Amino acid sequence: MKIPFGKKRVLLGIDLGSTGLKWVILGGSKKKIEVLDFGRVPLQEEAMVGKEIMDRQLVLDALETAKEQWNYAPSFVAVNVSGKGVIIKRIKIPIRKEQELSEAIEWQVRENVPFDISEVTWDAVLLDEEGKGADILLSAVKNEVAYSFIDLFRTIGIKLDLISTDSLSLWTLLSRGELLDGQDNIVLQIGYESTEVLYLKGEKIDTSKEISIASKIYKEAFIRFLDLPEDQAEKITMG
Repeated sequence: MKIPFGKKRVLLGIDLGSTGLKWVILGGSKKKIEVLDFGRVPLQEEAMVGKEIMDRQLVLDALETAKEQWNYAPSFVAVNVSGKGVIIKRIKIPIRKEQELSEAIEWQVRENVPFDISEVTWDAVLLDEEGKGADILLSAVKNEVAYSFIDLFRTIGIKLDLISTDSLSLWTLLSRGELLDGQDNIVLQIGYESTEVLYLKGEKIDTSKEISIASKIYKEAFIRFLDLPEDQAEKITMG
């Protein structure tokens, strides 16, 4: 799905993490994207675990607090998801005709997603066309994960327009921000409980993996081995 930038469009992006809700409001055009505002609302650790909502009311309270901070009325709202209910995979399909490509992608979803196709919401991004084939980035989210976020935002009166994955959002940011140099790169997005490892071949996603080594491990090590209070350990960990 293309994000509709334009003169009168105000886009809101939200990331719900284990320790906080981060938000950014964007404006501008396709050629020049402008950051209008951004912020963060702390979350208690038990509210989100592994990007899964554990305490719905705590997350709702954080969303309500963030909503009060927005100085713009968003016309398009997007949220990031990750975790066990999210699949992202790069695949190659030896077909270029549009109708055949659509059928081939659906077949690839059935083959590569470890859930029944009726249990997921999926999308595919065309990365490149080579010869008679196509290079596709496949993303799939379990319906129960997608619906939980849709219902969450609906409760505070916000229509959710886009659910994206961490890997795809990170790649889009790097691409649109002209931060890629055409070389092969490994990009790390270090979170609280997990780290997203993104391998870029040229300027396209090759593989993506989530590992359980993140800032929480270091924070706990500072507390345990250096006998630091939790607030000081967190301050050091977060830089």
